[in-house]
Amino acid sequence: MAERSVLVHKIRTYLEALSPRAVDMLVRNLEQSCAKGNEDKTVRLILDACLELLRSDKEAVSGEPRAQWLQRLFFRPVEALLIDELLPHKQKGRINRSSLNGIWTLVERDLAPDAVTEAQAKILSEETGEAEAATIAGRLRDKVTPEIRKFLQDTTENPRFRRQMAMIVGGDRAFQDLSDLVEAFEGEAWFVPFLDALPERLSDWECKGDGPTAKRVRAAMNEKGAHAALIASAVLSRTDNPASLATLACGLAGTNDEKRLADSAYSAFIDMVLSETERLHILARKPSAETGMASAVSRYHEVVRQLERDMEFSGGGAWHKRLSETRRQFSDLVKGDLESAIPRVRRALEIPPMGDGGKPTVDRAAVDDALRSLETLQMMRGAAESFAVNEVTKRTRQTVEQTLEIMTRRLLSDAAKVTEDKRAVHIAAADVAIELCESYFGKEYADLLRRSRRIAAEGGEVKSGPTEKPAIKKVAKVPAG
Repeated sequence: MAERSVLVHKIRTYLEALSPRAVDMLVRNLEQSCAKGNEDKTVRLILDACLELLRSDKEAVSGEPRAQWLQRLFFRPVEALLIDELLPHKQKGRINRSSLNGIWTLVERDLAPDAVTEAQAKILSEETGEAEAATIAGRLRDKVTPEIRKFLQDTTENPRFRRQMAMIVGGDRAFQDLSDLVEAFEGEAWFVPFLDALPERLSDWECKGDGPTAKRVRAAMNEKGAHAALIASAVLSRTDNPASLATLACGLAGTNDEKRLADSAYSAFIDMVLSETERLHILARKPSAETGMASAVSRYHEVVRQLERDMEFSGGGAWHKRLSETRRQFSDLVKGDLESAIPRVRRALEIPPMGDGGKPTVDRAAVDDALRSLETLQMMRGAAESFAVNEVTKRTRQTVEQTLEIMTRRLLSDAAKVTEDKRAVHIAAADVAIELCESYFGKEYADLLRRSRRIAAEGGEVKSGPTEKPAIKKVAKVPAG
């Protein structure tokens, strides 16, 4: 009895040191062993201890409603492979997030409706914690994965059936994503531990030489080289700069020549980096402050600069052509944005109307557009040559600087001269001008303008703004992650 107590203590101590994913996988492996007839009492003891540990975890899955836990946890092994953007070409190893709903519908409606219903009922119980729910989802995944593989084989052999099922899954791209998903599911036993063993963030330095990451990737490639795209996608999800993946590939392959790399086991790594340049182009076209064009362009510039430094492109190779295409797309995008900068700045500096509440109604959308263009213009200081936009950058910079200086001084001067009832809208326009100047010239210059602004707001005479032409503020490097 004393020996059993010591053994139980040792088992619990060991299990508590494991990650929830590791415990989850251990449970499923032990359950499969027991199902095959293994009656070893120690195995049963370890399994019971695992289940007890899982049931003690009551945390929610990212605060989501319990009804959504099963679907979320079912797809957990492929989270590192997910992207939100629809790439121009399917990249093996990257799964579009929008494909998951169609795939789940296929599983829930056609492949394993009874198993899904049973798993959902268990997870809906308030007594089920997240860790135990993950194990339930894992059991469902183990059951469904062979069915998905059979489904893919059936659709490959029967094109008509494939077309019929495309409406459920979400089209041909979703079918290709389903293929990547089942590959990851089948390799969960090695893929998830490989991913968990990677650092949360991989710097450029960690992807050079023969450090721990390189050794870990080499070992995975030696054993699972047929799944190079999954390995590359997992590493990409942890890199600060996507080009580090190419640096890693060159080091492991022992060459930086395009043709030799294309023939090596690490060719999927370069494909993955180039797919990221295509994703960045999609991000650059989104009219969103969170994924602004300047940020995406800066990240693309960093990727291309490192790629061209670390690799020798032959000029006529497929990779060089893909890179040239994205460069052309970015150049057209940057040129269009620069040509819009001047009218955007002028529109943002217009005197706003007075709103119903007696306050100026500033067009923030126009101001945000102007700020994004100024950000792009600043970023081009060090990247204009890379995008072949030297002339338009120089011309735009000169006009924008003159416009900001002249119109800001005029607005401040006019604000002091107008009658009290009109001063508020002029001050509002001056505030926008100062905001743009701070974004482009820097805080020091903007602070000088604010002194004049305070005088103007009180009706005092503003003789002039700062007399010296401001130096352009130094643009901070945008992280490439």
